[in-house]
Amino acid sequence: WSERRAASFALGGSVFGLALIYAIFAIPRYSSLEVAGKSLLVIAVQLTVPLMLARAFQISPAALFALVRPRGDRRPVGRMVRYFAPIAAGVALSFLARQLLFWIPATGEAPITTFIAAPSGALAFALMGLLSPLAEELFFRGFVYGAFERFGTAMASLMSVVLFAALHYVQTSGSLGAFVAIALAGCLFTALRALTGSVHASVIAHFAYNAALALTAFT
Repeated sequence: WSERRAASFALGGSVFGLALIYAIFAIPRYSSLEVAGKSLLVIAVQLTVPLMLARAFQISPAALFALVRPRGDRRPVGRMVRYFAPIAAGVALSFLARQLLFWIPATGEAPITTFIAAPSGALAFALMGLLSPLAEELFFRGFVYGAFERFGTAMASLMSVVLFAALHYVQTSGSLGAFVAIALAGCLFTALRALTGSVHASVIAHFAYNAALALTAFT
């Protein structure tokens, strides 16, 4: 790509995708089922917007979403890093996230807290927590990171973390602890993407993180 074309693809695609996602979040919600429906719509946007742009720019989905073999994957140590280290990191971060809710007082009730407290809210939260990691990682660590990587690893990492945190701000507003936990999770997932050159490790870590949070949602 030319620098101008890359910039247009990165900025235009990211802004357009996030604008659609924020518009979906702005839709009034009246039940946990409707919130789950909105979450499914967000997942659809995260996958379809990059694919539409990829088709326009003639980019393969594997390259677009960084669906490639992680660096060092053929060695035993590389396979361990790919599977076990991301799981351990995701679970450990989930425990830290729970502690942050106690260490940092909330200034109000976050929308996600209201959602979990609603009838069937915890179940819907658990289900969406297991469905969303793949779409979010493909969008933020695949599409966004890959698009901005042409301007350097630092810029790609920064945009991936900032936009990921911005997306979740509307869910955690009123709870600084929850927002800090999300931002730290974004840093972890982005670091795995940068180290391995692939989204595989970040997807595994994200699944582990959300699964651990989902299990504690019932306690």
